[in-house]
Amino acid sequence: MSKNLSILYEEVGRALHKAQLVEYNLISIMILFSKIEISKPKEADPNYWSEKNLGWLLHDSIKSTLIPEDAKLFLQTVVNARNHLAHKLFMDTDMTSEGGIDRTIREAKKMQEVFDRGHALIEEILKNVAKNEFSIDIDEIKREAAAKISN
Repeated sequence: MSKNLSILYEEVGRALHKAQLVEYNLISIMILFSKIEISKPKEADPNYWSEKNLGWLLHDSIKSTLIPEDAKLFLQTVVNARNHLAHKLFMDTDMTSEGGIDRTIREAKKMQEVFDRGHALIEEILKNVAKNEFSIDIDEIKREAAAKISN
C-alpha cells in the first residue's frame, strides 16, 4: 500500500501545482482588467494579491463582460475542484484500503485535467483581451502578477 500512497501524494501535489497556476493566471487577468479600467483592485496592502484565494479571484474576475458566460461556468467548476482538493479530498478518502487510495488517485488525476483546462481557458482569455483587443503585452502582465504574489 505504501507505493499507492506515494503515487497518491505525487498526484495530489501535481494537482495542487496546477491549481496554483490557475490562481496565478486569474491574478494576471485581474491586473489586466485593472489596466483597462474594468475593475480597480484596492492594492494598498503589499500582501493584497498573495492573500487572495481562487474563489475570491474568480468572483471578481467573472464580473467582467470580457469573460464569456460559458467560461464563467467552467471557472466555477475549477473553483469547486480546488476547494475539494484543498478541503475535502483526504477527509473523503479511505486511507486504509487500496481501493480507497486508488479512487483518490483517479480523482486527483481528473482534477489535474480540470486545472489544465482552466489554465488553458484563462490563457486564451488573456491572449484575446490583452493582445487582440487592447495591444497589451501579456508577458508584462504575467511578470507583474508574479511580482505581486511573491510579496
